[in-house]
Amino acid sequence: MYQALRPMLVVGRGALALLSTPFGGRGFFWKEWVKGGGEWKRVEGKATECERMSAEVLEEERRGQTADWFAQEYLCSFVGLENEAFRVEWLAAAREAGRGFEALRFEFEGRTLGGG
Repeated sequence: MYQALRPMLVVGRGALALLSTPFGGRGFFWKEWVKGGGEWKRVEGKATECERMSAEVLEEERRGQTADWFAQEYLCSFVGLENEAFRVEWLAAAREAGRGFEALRFEFEGRTLGGG
């Protein structure tokens, strides 16, 4: 939908607003938030800063979810989710170190896998 709408906005110089919670470090929302240019106005609204959400209700929500899911849905965090084979942070660290996949080391069923 996002890619289809962009050309439609060109003729009339229409405005586009993206509203979402993060869903990991992937997809068009993440790309525009992190790598998009100055034409985007970024507004972040964490649940902990919203007067309509009580601390008690947020704590109840925190207890009912994984830490990553809560951070994603309530704290505007682009975190990896527990079902990802490789966390985005691991891949980014390997890339920043100038190394590829072989630089990753991880534990699986008590065995260390990957390079190092």
